[in-house]
Amino acid sequence: MSIVINNYKEFSRLLVASKELDPMYDFMYNTRVHLGPEWTQRFALHLFMFYDADGAARCAKQSDHNTFWDFVVCDYPVAKRGTERRHFRGANGMNAVEALSKHGTPDRIWNKLSSSSYSELVWTVTNQFQGCQIGPYFMWKLMDILDRCLGTPVDILPNDILNHLPEAPRDAAKTLWPNDNLMVVMDRVRHCVEDLTAPGEPNVDCGYPEAETILCALKGYLKGTYHIGSDIIRRHNELKGHPDLLKYLPPKLDWKQYVRPKDLDTAQLST
Repeated sequence: MSIVINNYKEFSRLLVASKELDPMYDFMYNTRVHLGPEWTQRFALHLFMFYDADGAARCAKQSDHNTFWDFVVCDYPVAKRGTERRHFRGANGMNAVEALSKHGTPDRIWNKLSSSSYSELVWTVTNQFQGCQIGPYFMWKLMDILDRCLGTPVDILPNDILNHLPEAPRDAAKTLWPNDNLMVVMDRVRHCVEDLTAPGEPNVDCGYPEAETILCALKGYLKGTYHIGSDIIRRHNELKGHPDLLKYLPPKLDWKQYVRPKDLDTAQLST
């Protein structure tokens, strides 16, 4: 039986309920519980730099905190990059690795980045982590990893969204609701899923971080470049060489049952 997904409410709730919203957050929370915080700190930092789960898993398995940077530097020329880090290459990428490595072992870096609020995190990165290739998109990722995966809560307020929300969700908000201001859109999406549990750290309701991710996915869904389930499939494929780790990912589902109308337009999806 096919289920047509043609409006933002159904789309948003399905992303959260199916664990597709960001499967790596559940993965990192689960590995923190079962493999320990140090393993997950190494995995998370490597994932942050290269955005490939296979490379992050190899690093977490084959290094410890004291040899982490030796692994990164040795593997750098052949390390796979996710689309989000496709430019993390060559001399510029290595310069960023060297700049980040000066802050110490993974546990020390995550401790330095720990912040009670998003504005504090932005200040810390801007003033203490220059040259590490951390722009607005990856600044937001840092917040998500700290808050949802590593057990370090980061509060985010409306002013943080207005000042620091990355470009992609801003564009999505303007595309789908061109007559509404940004906070109206963020609250609209947040209200749609606020009764659902967010990925990662348990017993946390969905909020603005999830609304940001949903907006990015909505724009891809509208354009036909994103398909429901593609992120879970991607991460399972990246970790296929690590069968011992697959149990920490959300399971694959019958994604083909969720159908995107061929004539989907902005008016439909925004209702």
